[in-house]
Amino acid sequence: MTSLGTSRWAVGLALAFGVAYLGACASDTGPVTDPGTPSFGQRPPDAQRPGDGVLMFELFEICKVFVNAPAGTPDAVFDVTVSGGTTASFSTSLGDGECEEIWGNGGTVDDLVTVTEQALPVPAGGGSWATTHDMTTITGVFPGTPGPSSSGGNTASAAFSGGLGATTLSGVLVVFTNTFTPPDPPGDEGCTPGFWRNWSANAPGNQSDEWTDYAVDDDYDTVFGVVSGLGTLYDAVTAKGGGENALGRHSVAALLNATHPDVAASLSEAEVIQLVQDAFSSGDFETAKNTLAAANELGCPLPVD
Repeated sequence: MTSLGTSRWAVGLALAFGVAYLGACASDTGPVTDPGTPSFGQRPPDAQRPGDGVLMFELFEICKVFVNAPAGTPDAVFDVTVSGGTTASFSTSLGDGECEEIWGNGGTVDDLVTVTEQALPVPAGGGSWATTHDMTTITGVFPGTPGPSSSGGNTASAAFSGGLGATTLSGVLVVFTNTFTPPDPPGDEGCTPGFWRNWSANAPGNQSDEWTDYAVDDDYDTVFGVVSGLGTLYDAVTAKGGGENALGRHSVAALLNATHPDVAASLSEAEVIQLVQDAFSSGDFETAKNTLAAANELGCPLPVD
């Protein structure tokens, strides 16, 4: 595999070399994938050649670009299938800036080549990958003319035509780009159980109801997926005492912090629920309560009115 840009030729020069490539194809690429098909230039997996990132007549080439990739990101793996005039299936891998010529077609058969990039693993710390591709083509007989371009996600597909007429596809270059978005940093805000008691639909006075995704009469056990004696969410956030009651107060407050759009909570909704489920499973209410209480006492940015 060759680094994208390290041997990038001018397109005109690359196409000129295509004449020599086509003339020497039988010795340069090894045997065809299907010996029974007289397919000039088709390349089996063990004869793939490094690419140079230049759109070339008769070739299907792919390149890989990583954007904002975290340390330790593995090479991208591509699954390639060919159908139509020739049948083939294989995989290959590329690192950042690398290219590879994965298929060649000399114009004697119609080959549909489909390339799908496998999903990249997400680091333990979270985040997400977005995969896109940009495809450029040439059409017609040698040296070809600019053809249609397209873009999309992790799968690219193009059909070479055996006829090689004026508008048939005769060269493909696909650049796959993976962009990593790191997770949002933990927030540093939280409102206490007392706040959520006083700024609820059940509170006396003129305070607004700051509960957003949940309501005061939602069932605690249904929301958290546990069996308790805490009743509704409002019952839990107003419960007195320690043990299960203390966990109930702080878990409801943490849940409301996590789901309020104006609170940069340090725990997510899923993390709060998991802490509660683990506490009920182990019977250790105190450890979970302390974690939730610390998150709830970071400082409250509400009320907003």
